[in-house]
Amino acid sequence: MSAILFVADAASIHTQRWLIYYRDKGYEVHVASFAPATIEGIVVHSLPSAHFGKFGYLRAVPTLYRLHRQLQPVLSHAHYLTSYGAIAALAGVRPLIVTAWGSDLLVNVHRSVIHRQMTRLALVRADAITVVAEHMIPAVRKLAPGMGNCLRVIPFGVDTDLFQPDERAQSVDGLRIVCTRVLEPLYDHETLLRAVGACVKKGLKFRLDLVGDGSLRGSLESLARELGISNHVAFLGRVSHQELAEMLSGYDVFVTASRSDGNNVSLNEAMASGVFPIASDIPANRQWITDGLNGHIFPVGDPQSLAALLERSFHDPDFRSVVARRNRNRVELVASWKHFAAEMDNLYAEVIGQCRRFDSSRSAT
Repeated sequence: MSAILFVADAASIHTQRWLIYYRDKGYEVHVASFAPATIEGIVVHSLPSAHFGKFGYLRAVPTLYRLHRQLQPVLSHAHYLTSYGAIAALAGVRPLIVTAWGSDLLVNVHRSVIHRQMTRLALVRADAITVVAEHMIPAVRKLAPGMGNCLRVIPFGVDTDLFQPDERAQSVDGLRIVCTRVLEPLYDHETLLRAVGACVKKGLKFRLDLVGDGSLRGSLESLARELGISNHVAFLGRVSHQELAEMLSGYDVFVTASRSDGNNVSLNEAMASGVFPIASDIPANRQWITDGLNGHIFPVGDPQSLAALLERSFHDPDFRSVVARRNRNRVELVASWKHFAAEMDNLYAEVIGQCRRFDSSRSAT
């Protein structure tokens, strides 16, 4: 049985979907991760703790080198450039595919010279690169100009069998709003809370559920109290992927106020579930939403504009229903997990084939 080695966050649902997919295709699947996880049929290898900033990742390089030598996988795939991609490159893992998720390429790279060099290292030592959205391509080409021929756009995609509209969902008095982004600064929940606060002051009936957790939970709960909307906001914490799919279709509006994104999978999941989307004006969201046609777009960090769109959505349930059907059809056509998994299969076969031909020619000489 051929082995595949993932170098990625084993606790992430995005990683786990790939692990399970290739397990079910008959591969022996291993994952080297800083985060612990238990996944049936997957061998999880713990990497030394990544303390002491980016320099802490260097502690994992010898461990990964030995693991790769032991397993001799037909392919290794590292997810997230500034951590797992960089250590895979330093460990000499080959053949290697690296996948940029978004912030690693669009945000972290600007934080320091070290971040930039780690990102570049991961790119230039890879046999192939995937990004999750078209707008990430220029960033790759700027850091690694010669890697364009091995660059592919393969989003994570949505499991459209799991995320579906529920026409049995009963309407309630008021607008049910959900945000499924982690509670971190990049996702700007403050703008959402202030927008809901402005709507509540107008006497509109709103219910906001924040699904997910993060370092800002305490401060956001304090802000909700300060705005007088604690009775209108629920912090639900983390839920499983299955639980999220079951609950998502029960909402009227999905909001993402993110300041940056790769491919906004949360947005795609909401669209697949028939939830009306309102999103910040960034490339990751504009690729899916045309304002006024299949959702609304608002300026980044502008609670007044967001509040106006929430109020408009409150008063126009018919438009929300039309958009729900329109977005479901679009996700099925162009954002299905099955479609992108097939594209990844093709890339795996291409990289494995190229490396085998290279090894054969080298042996002949």
